[in-house]
Amino acid sequence: GFESPGSPQDPTGRMAAVASQALEPALSFPLSQSQAWTDLQPIPQDDGPNPVVPIAYSPHFVDVMNYFRAILKKQEYSPRALALTKEVIKVNPANYTGWLFRRECLLALKCDLKKELAFIDEIAQVSSKNYQLWHHRRVIIQELGEASSELKATTSALLEDPKNYHVRTFRGGLVI
Repeated sequence: GFESPGSPQDPTGRMAAVASQALEPALSFPLSQSQAWTDLQPIPQDDGPNPVVPIAYSPHFVDVMNYFRAILKKQEYSPRALALTKEVIKVNPANYTGWLFRRECLLALKCDLKKELAFIDEIAQVSSKNYQLWHHRRVIIQELGEASSELKATTSALLEDPKNYHVRTFRGGLVI
């Protein structure tokens, strides 16, 4: 599993320094010992009775994902749910459900989507070859109705890695 900060996905701890949305409260880990989460029953991952290759997730990953499953089941669109999606994405930037639920929370809470672009940029620093990230960015840009900054954002990503297919696909969608 991935642990943040300092995980293989975030070796420099940069994602830990991402500025929070004004609505996102700071999370205290483990969530299972936080007073703010006592109203939720965490939902453990069900790998069935005999998993062929069980994955040794870190305790932090397990804690975050157990509460994320509970928030999803409850369909809670709240500041704490939004904050939890940020941690879900930090521990696994390729978690499509994390990105989708984050987007739903952002829209339900009427958050500043321009601030979300800054969060996406921070995640892209450590996980730029990530379809989920670029899809999320596309939807946020569509919601904003303003793509003027995207040429600059994609140019810098392509300068880092000219073969980044995900950035090229995203950029191609801007041209059309």
